[in-house]
Amino acid sequence: MEQENREDIIRIEGKLELLDEKLTNLRDNHIFHLDLELKKTNKYIWAISSVIFAGLITLLYRSFL
Repeated sequence: MEQENREDIIRIEGKLELLDEKLTNLRDNHIFHLDLELKKTNKYIWAISSVIFAGLITLLYRSFL
């Protein structure tokens, strides 16, 4: 029984190490790249919003002249 428990503990420790490796990979690689894409998307949104706002201001300015 004791030998069987020891084998189960070793198996669980191996699974925990694999899970830790996968989490580290997710944190260091995938989340980093998702963050880069999000920053790029935010820049596009700000640029498009600025152009639309400038067009609206120009339209309002010309309509009151």
